[in-house]
Amino acid sequence: MTAAILKNRLPQRFSFQSVFALLTIILILLNLIIQGKEISELKEKRKEKGYHFLGEHYAGLEHYLKGVQVMGYYTDGNLSEKLSSAKFAQAQLTLSPIILDPDSLDYEFIILDCASPKNAVDKMKEIKAVPVVINQVGIILAKKSK
Repeated sequence: MTAAILKNRLPQRFSFQSVFALLTIILILLNLIIQGKEISELKEKRKEKGYHFLGEHYAGLEHYLKGVQVMGYYTDGNLSEKLSSAKFAQAQLTLSPIILDPDSLDYEFIILDCASPKNAVDKMKEIKAVPVVINQVGIILAKKSK
């Protein structure tokens, strides 16, 4: 009985176009699912290793440095390490045409990029400098007392 009902409801013969259309739709759906998974994976990878311009940490300091040609740059990090050297290079790029000198603190203005505020305060005491501005990421622009 049920076989007779199904036989009457199902087409006797599938045309080539209907089979082709059905397979095409199935392939499109599978492709969309696969693409969705790949896009999700790419988004996760971008979160892990997204590009970040470190020079943004130094943006805005140039407003305090009108007429300054050369200034000191101090970091308690090791400039031979990739991250520290990248921060220095991008600070130089951001503050260009001002030249940053990482080898001398004998300038009126010094940028302090330290791992902790305590390290920065200790260094400012040592070189007799006072903070001019501290930005949201902890970069300090200091001015030496005369």
